[in-house]
Formats: sequence, C-alpha cells, structure tokens
Amino acid sequence: MTIAFAQASAHYHLLAQIGRGGMAEIVLAEMEVGPGVTNLVVLKRLWPELADDPELANMFLREARLCLRMNHPNVVRAYEIVENAAGSAIAMEYLEGQPLARVLNRLVGAGTLELATRLRVLIDVLGALDYAHELRLRRDVERYRPPRRQPSERLRHL
Repeated sequence: MTIAFAQASAHYHLLAQIGRGGMAEIVLAEMEVGPGVTNLVVLKRLWPELADDPELANMFLREARLCLRMNHPNVVRAYEIVENAAGSAIAMEYLEGQPLARVLNRLVGAGTLELATRLRVLIDVLGALDYAHELRLRRDVERYRPPRRQPSERLRHL
C-alpha cells in the first residue's frame, strides 16, 4: 500500500491491504459518502509499476468499465473508477467474510460439504460467469452495428 495513493485519494482512507495479485493489490478502505458518513469499500489498485505499460493500464480500465456495468447477485458491485497521479483503482463493494476458496478448501478437506451445497456454489459461480460473458459480448456487438438490410435481403429461417 502506498502513501502517495492514500494522499491523492481524498475521499478514501486506506485501512489495510487484504489481498494481492499479479496486476493489482486489494485494499480495505473507508469511503466518505457524506459529511461524517463512511462506508467500507475495497479498492482494487493497479500496481504502479504496471501503470506505465499502456496495454496493461488499458486492460485494467476495460475491466473497471465492465465491472461498473455489472448488476448481478453473485458479483460484487463496483462504485467508481479512481484515477489520479498515483495510479488507477476500482472502488468496489466490501463483503465481510472469508474468501470462497478458503471456505471450500476447509469444508471439502474435512469432508463436510454436501453435494447439494457444492452444486449450488457451482451454479452460482457459473451464473455470474455467464452474466459477465454475455454483458461483454453484448458490449462488443453494440460496438459493431452492421448496416441494416433491405427486407428482401434478410435471411429467412425455416
């Protein structure tokens, strides 16, 4: 967690790093939502050394834009894209609890996870992935709008 990012993001108060990956760190923060009112959020912040790579920075911003469009019960909500001199981040909903992988590993390892629960988790995860995939495809299709055909040129389905 860098102090420069904290100082440059006035309405966020960084509390603790709660995760890290190859492209980004995950930071628990308080977001000021009104005078004297804060909410816990997660900031997914692109590593500063990767922000200098235009391809990686654009990939991160495409992910952020897609996250902002998502509205699904099995996907965390994204609130905004934070960009400043210190870098880019996605402000997201904070869900209290343990990561799913940790819970599943503990329960599966102990042999206490019922088949019905395993299937429910799988269905929920696949539903979220399908939603994200469809949203992305819909965005790509909306970008490419072929010229309208005349009625006589339309394909017919039997």
